[in-house]
Amino acid sequence: MQALSQTIDARLAAAQDHVDWQRAEIVVRAWPRCAECHPAERSAGVLTAILAEIDLDLETNPMFAGATGGKPGHIMTMPEYGWGADGQARIEVPDLCAVIDAEMVPTAIQDYIDQNGFGGHHSYGHLAVDLERVVHGGLARIIAACDEHAGRGDADAQARRRAMATACRAVIAWAQRYAEGAEQRAARESDPLLAARYKRMAQACRRVPALPARTLHEALQAVVLCHLAQHIEGHGLSVSLGLLDRVLAPFADEAVGNSPDTAELFEAFLLAIHANGVHGRFSKTQCVTIGGADATGRDCCNATSEAILRAFDAVRVPDPHVFLRWHPALNAPVANVAYDMLLRGVSMPLLVNDVPTVAGFERLGIATEDAWDYCVIGCNELGIPGRACETAMGPGAIHINVVHAALCEELAPQSLSQWIERYEMRVEQQLRKQVAGFVAQRDRHAQERPTPFTSALMYDTVERGSDCANGLRYRTPASYERGLSNAVDAMAAVDALVFHGDVSMDALRAALRGDWPDESLRQRFLAVTAWGNDDPQIDAIARRILDARHRAGDRVAAALGLPGLLYCHVVRSLHHMAGKTLGATADGRHAGEALGDSLGACSGRALAGPTAVLGSVLTLDPARDYGGGTNLNLNLNPQGMRLDHLRALVEGFFIDGGQELQIACVSAAQLRDAQCHPERHRDLLVRIAGFNARFVELSALEQQEIVARAEHVC
Repeated sequence: MQALSQTIDARLAAAQDHVDWQRAEIVVRAWPRCAECHPAERSAGVLTAILAEIDLDLETNPMFAGATGGKPGHIMTMPEYGWGADGQARIEVPDLCAVIDAEMVPTAIQDYIDQNGFGGHHSYGHLAVDLERVVHGGLARIIAACDEHAGRGDADAQARRRAMATACRAVIAWAQRYAEGAEQRAARESDPLLAARYKRMAQACRRVPALPARTLHEALQAVVLCHLAQHIEGHGLSVSLGLLDRVLAPFADEAVGNSPDTAELFEAFLLAIHANGVHGRFSKTQCVTIGGADATGRDCCNATSEAILRAFDAVRVPDPHVFLRWHPALNAPVANVAYDMLLRGVSMPLLVNDVPTVAGFERLGIATEDAWDYCVIGCNELGIPGRACETAMGPGAIHINVVHAALCEELAPQSLSQWIERYEMRVEQQLRKQVAGFVAQRDRHAQERPTPFTSALMYDTVERGSDCANGLRYRTPASYERGLSNAVDAMAAVDALVFHGDVSMDALRAALRGDWPDESLRQRFLAVTAWGNDDPQIDAIARRILDARHRAGDRVAAALGLPGLLYCHVVRSLHHMAGKTLGATADGRHAGEALGDSLGACSGRALAGPTAVLGSVLTLDPARDYGGGTNLNLNLNPQGMRLDHLRALVEGFFIDGGQELQIACVSAAQLRDAQCHPERHRDLLVRIAGFNARFVELSALEQQEIVARAEHVC
């Protein structure tokens, strides 16, 4: 890590968590002034007030302007949505939640929340804007387009265009504030190197994001300002940085050779994004996607691709995280850096395969040229910058919950086929309600809490005068799933021991109600071969479950006039949350225990090695079953693992049609040492189930989960 990056990282690490009410106070003052405006113009007016008044942070990162609060460690507040700690944050960073819970909400802000709160803690996120128009067009061009189309359409469309132009002007003015501050700072700075950095910051902010970037630094500066402005506008989790290396491709010559200046730029850039104060240090899953091919099959890597990977390796920030798009002709040097990082236990990059992913978008009617522009937009969810996004719309199909409910009906199923039929009926009922609710919620966002700045950075929205919540080129509702591994294991065990064995259904139901009082009976259920061991009979059950879900989803989509649903297997910490509310299940799981942490085998049940885990997953059809993305955690023993072994494992899986891989090469001994001596392991990154974290900063619950995974490495 370069010296400047070490300094920035140390400042961030030393910062004390604290609630920053400044944004909320500005909102409370500005809202009444805009209350009678069109909702989009109200949002733009409030954003203008925030960016005109919010404190500037010129101390933490002298390379890049832009911050969501005046000093590091802040927790930014968005009263127009509500206030409180995210449910997953209570699992991942309980000490941060303690800070939030202990804070007394100022009376004026609480009154505002009571009267105007939209619900939740932020807008929907899970999106990627078109950074090409930010970096290579500039916001002034977007403003000109708003003016050009000003009189077109109805009054609503016209108001939304005015709001987009106003919001873009507000971000430009914010950049000018930083330019002035940086110039003043440079004038009084005694250190000539630091003064030069502030001068460069000022020069960049005088130009971007209003005008096209001319240099790599200006391009990165434009991205930082516009990315953070989206969060200040109201978005919380999973605002993606899109296909960053493609956006930066015109500046690749500056990155050739990964010079110290280039390394410093990228490392400081990652730290500027890392300092984002939405939810404090709770992971925002701000994803960077690099690599991949375009619609012609051309590899899209360039010198910035490798520079980005090396920056992630150097600074070891858990957020943002990075995905590498794999295809058969992937740039060899970039692939080598990626495999080397994984072999050394960096837990990044995460890997996604172009071929099944593009096919998943195409089957929903998305144009081929757009499908090949996909990126990761969150933990592992997929979208297309500026054209298609998705958002969590509720629990979706928590497969084990539905399977368990069908098992416990008054008249118990008498066969596996009957059980799957009942599962299908229940899933259809859930999806019908949830998808309709999702569509209604997005429409409500567009009408009551529009985000005109974010909308201005999307395709077609200026021309149509629409909000990004419901006005993108493609509308692809997503159903979020988890618990498939548990569901398969439960069905396999019951089929073997009840439908074709000597255990009565009454005895099983009694055991589940009593949370497995007879341990010997539970061990019999655990002894049945589990998902993730490349067993054809078990793998067939997984396919039957997803076939049933797919039939149910098709009926729901047809009834609602949708081209289809994007199914994504997303876990993050939701397997803990879902497990807490679920009683004992027929896979041998105790009441309250977490569900499986990915699409792979449940912890401790992969007994036939890593290729068997991959073999089971390969029996699924990702383009159909998980067009919205999957998460597959693969824990490998670092002892004896060689680069060629890792490459063969990854590329064999992808050539055979696998979609995503999240690889961990960290030993249980190293993790236990980090628990005992955290000061020695501050840079130890681990992949949880959709987000990365520094192991020593995890809660005790999640540390133990990671240790348990490492103890059961394939």
